Amino acid sequence: MPPESSQPTVFIDRNSGGRSFKALIEAAGVPVVLHDERFPDKTEDHAWLAKLGTSGWLLVSGDDDTTRTPLFLHQLEASRAHVFILLGLNGANREAKARCVVEAYSKMCELAAGTEPPAIWRIGRDGVARRFDFRRTLDAMRKRGR
Repeated sequence: MPPESSQPTVFIDRNSGGRSFKALIEAAGVPVVLHDERFPDKTEDHAWLAKLGTSGWLLVSGDDDTTRTPLFLHQLEASRAHVFILLGLNGANREAKARCVVEAYSKMCELAAGTEPPAIWRIGRDGVARRFDFRRTLDAMRKRGR
């Protein structure tokens, strides 16, 4: 992976957008990389999460289901990744998705800079960020045998 700029790069998961979406984010001055630019299309989330954590990139997804996926949470626990679930991405067109990422970018940078990874935040349509206690969820899953 290339050397980082002074601004953290946003990594967009494979289900959140394409090249025109990326161009809108870049036009706002936010460095961005799409999943498919670095990993094969069918690469499972857990397979690239550890690599992402070492890059310092900020993972952006609209997929809140990851917070209920034991394999993803287990791999997150072993990584150094900062994950941001932007709830405003769901059901939005590419312009609205790009605006959501751009508007959340400074908050994501602030949260990542002030928190030891790994960590997950949900950022609502209202712009409020809530940290998700993935370790507690993972512990509960382990106790239930998941």
